[in-house]
Amino acid sequence: MNNNIAFKYLGLTAAMFLFGGLLAAFMKIGATSSDATSQAVLNQMLTYHGVVMSFLFLIPVIPTFFGFTMLPKQLKIEKMCCNGKPGFTFYSIGSLLVIVSAMKFAVSTGWTFTPPYSLVDGGALATMSAGLVLVALSWAMTGMNFIQTVHKSEVNFFDMPMLSVSLYLNSFLMIIGGLVFSIVIVLLSLANAFGIGPFAGQFSTILLQNSFWFAVTPLLFFALIPAVGIISDVIAGLTNRTLVSKKSVTWSLAALAVLSFASWGTHIDQGKTLGFVFSAMSLLTAVPIALITYSWIATLSRGEVSCQPATRFTIAFLVSCGIGVLSTLFTNNMSIGSYLSSTMFTTAQIHYLMVGGVVTSVLAGLHFWWTDITGKEIRLSLGKLSGFLYMVGLNMSFFPQIIMGTKGLPQGLHTIPVGFETLNWVSSVGFIVLSLSLLLVAFNLITSTDTTSSE
Repeated sequence: MNNNIAFKYLGLTAAMFLFGGLLAAFMKIGATSSDATSQAVLNQMLTYHGVVMSFLFLIPVIPTFFGFTMLPKQLKIEKMCCNGKPGFTFYSIGSLLVIVSAMKFAVSTGWTFTPPYSLVDGGALATMSAGLVLVALSWAMTGMNFIQTVHKSEVNFFDMPMLSVSLYLNSFLMIIGGLVFSIVIVLLSLANAFGIGPFAGQFSTILLQNSFWFAVTPLLFFALIPAVGIISDVIAGLTNRTLVSKKSVTWSLAALAVLSFASWGTHIDQGKTLGFVFSAMSLLTAVPIALITYSWIATLSRGEVSCQPATRFTIAFLVSCGIGVLSTLFTNNMSIGSYLSSTMFTTAQIHYLMVGGVVTSVLAGLHFWWTDITGKEIRLSLGKLSGFLYMVGLNMSFFPQIIMGTKGLPQGLHTIPVGFETLNWVSSVGFIVLSLSLLLVAFNLITSTDTTSSE
């Protein structure tokens, strides 16, 4: 039953990832072709790319698949407290409503619902809002299920594998963030449709922005918490040894979970005093991140690393997340960040953290635990090839955007200005390589062979 609901979630989140990826491809084609995409259409595609990738894929993909498949195994229990069907129903209906809103009358507010555009947008915002509320409630239901499951097990908290620890901590973020996010979306929809509620008042802009980022920052930007859990267990498995300083990694994840609710203000212009406070809180996350990184490096250096497909994806995670975290130090700096925040640098930084972090950890976990979950074996040679192409394509796609951002190229342009054509071409080729690697991964997993038949 656990695997059944997990693979339903995996199939639907993969479909959402494909939809968001196709939108990204259309934007790439539109920006490089002579018949440039209109700014209005681009705004709509940017909105749905961000909404689908963020809320329908990145936030739920790790908890819904690895939570239902690996949590009972790691806690040595037969099944979860709840079978997960109510949450999946909410998530599937909500996802469908978001897609329907695109077909009905596409919203063009941007995925962050930036005011005043989100308050006057004439698209099917009510339909999208209804879908997002259901999706957010599914996050909260999943989080409560995981917390109850961990509490009913007899495993000591510090003895649990890191994936279970990270899923447990992330469950609190899913509950709090999911409930707050659903309230924010309902109030936004009321302000847009009827001009009533707190977001329709004099201070609607700053109130809406702070409320939105307070809910989203722990869920989205700290979706790396369960990703860290996956990579920690994969590294321990690849080296065939216990994670070095495991307790410090556990406390570091707990510190990141707490700091996630204290760093939302870096996404908004808060003025000098508050801007300094939020910038300092964000920079504090470097301490637990450094401790986690030390544990990984120490574990890898003291163990004998096996050359498996999961190894390639783990290396890709370390490289891409390293670049993403280092770039965050620049965007969270008050002086440099004010310049970089509206450029392609921020776009690349977010994608390095989200795709290079969350997606890469999912691929590492799938290759590492696929046999345990399904009883089937993947082709090792194809897995290694896809891992290599993935790492190359990922960096070819996003690193040129970092360079373009430092040169001042703004986000969201429907055409590429003169002087940036070469970097954009390299990024486009990288996107193709990245897409090819993901197709190879999907083919390898789908056509994996039963271990019993191979014997």
